[in-house]
Amino acid sequence: MGEVGLTPERNSTTISPADLSGGQKQRAVIARALILGHHDYWSWNEGVAMLDMSIRARVLQLMLDLKRAFGLTYLFITHDLALRS
Repeated sequence: MGEVGLTPERNSTTISPADLSGGQKQRAVIARALILGHHDYWSWNEGVAMLDMSIRARVLQLMLDLKRAFGLTYLFITHDLALRS
């Protein structure tokens, strides 16, 4: 959980999804994929569409950091043409 920025880690497992913000929910999904060992190829369909701009930027930066750290490959599907690498 700490790898994706969810802190404190000890409380992250007892919080219900309704108690998480949009950015925290995205980070929880990312953590779950990391825990399950799905490191080869990730498909994101509108992965940051409902997040405000500051949170969106942080989640996208997290994705880039994890790409470098774990050698991930992404298929990123979005209607937001402003999102490009």
